Amino acid sequence: MQQLKHILFLSNPTINQDAAIRQVKQLCESSNAKLTLMDVVPEINPIWQKYQESLGDIEGQITKQMRNELESLEADFRKHGIDVESQLTEGRAHEEVIARVKESAIDLVVVNAHHGQSLKQAFFGSTALHLIRKCPCPVLAVRSGNRQPPRRIMAAIDLSTDTGFETNRRSMNPDILQSAQYLGEQLNMQLHVVQAWQLENEGYLQLRGGLEDNVMEAMMKDMRAEFVSITDNYCSEHLSQPLPPGQRHVVHGHAAHVIASQSQIHEIDLLVMGTVSRHGLKGLLIGNTAEEILSVTDCSVLVLKPAH
Repeated sequence: MQQLKHILFLSNPTINQDAAIRQVKQLCESSNAKLTLMDVVPEINPIWQKYQESLGDIEGQITKQMRNELESLEADFRKHGIDVESQLTEGRAHEEVIARVKESAIDLVVVNAHHGQSLKQAFFGSTALHLIRKCPCPVLAVRSGNRQPPRRIMAAIDLSTDTGFETNRRSMNPDILQSAQYLGEQLNMQLHVVQAWQLENEGYLQLRGGLEDNVMEAMMKDMRAEFVSITDNYCSEHLSQPLPPGQRHVVHGHAAHVIASQSQIHEIDLLVMGTVSRHGLKGLLIGNTAEEILSVTDCSVLVLKPAH
């Protein structure tokens, strides 16, 4: 992630968005970024037309209320010396945001996540998940239930050498590390890095390989030592400041489960990860690991996209 110059915040006053507003203010103030506030008037349900006489100009009432709320939020940001503008549009929220991102060179979209649910449950079928899947720039989804101010940020990297679809995501490791370090500095958070590892064909070797337990243990020990060394060297190469050993976590297990458990163990407030859309599905699916992580983690998440 390059230095932030223009942030877009999709407002949703119907839920508690204090945490998101606080983080947007801090990011704008520390980076001197311009801010665009957006809200989108939803399409009116055709059924309501049957009751137009009773409801009156409900669309006009909704639009007026949303405009007032957006202007009030704009004034609040302006009091903090932030260069801010607001935009109220009509249509589908994620489509309107993506259109604005493409026309205005937005560096980061900030959106709310629902409190009391996992991200996947909160996002599935929602504006936030559509943005994570389809928005061309990074998306920061902020959970309202997290402690404030946030204290710890974790970069989830993948230094394995497997081939296939997830290889594209692994090419994002430098951006993941550097973005996590950048945001950690902007929001005064302690940086952590997590790397999950497994032996190739581990399950097959255990069940059908016929290996003695001591041989399997030796292989696992060697593999962990190799990943620890690779992770240490990679962090040294791509981070501008040394990372203490206690903030580097090289853990055996399935990536999504390791990342979720390490997020809980180390009380991570913001997880940084990369994802790419599967070709041919028009952004309807994202990488397998990313989908699994969204389904099991409870912290805020910054999702990065490959550079075009």
